Amino acid sequence: EAGKKRYHLFSCYDKKYYDIDFESGGFKEVEIEFDLDELQSHEPGFRESDQWLQYSCQENVFNSLPDFLDGNVMGEAFDRERQVRAYREIAANNDGTCGEKIYHMVRQKLDS
Repeated sequence: EAGKKRYHLFSCYDKKYYDIDFESGGFKEVEIEFDLDELQSHEPGFRESDQWLQYSCQENVFNSLPDFLDGNVMGEAFDRERQVRAYREIAANNDGTCGEKIYHMVRQKLDS
């Protein structure tokens, strides 16, 4: 209703959502419900994430470390080719020649 002073507030202290009525001074907890199937359907799995995690699977309630180690990742499965393409964007020597190039650079510096 217009003019009512009601607010919804999420409390980080007790992890609860409240409906607060400032006119009456009352409040009540609002139950939060999630549809598990819907949440799972939006889990991305392995994907291109951001500049720091070029290709990764975020650890969360659906993809825990034990899930990952057991090969039970929800969402997109690991794709080696996508990982190589993503990291090729930031790695100059992802072809396995980094050590050789460092060796030759050091030899060149030592010989000069």
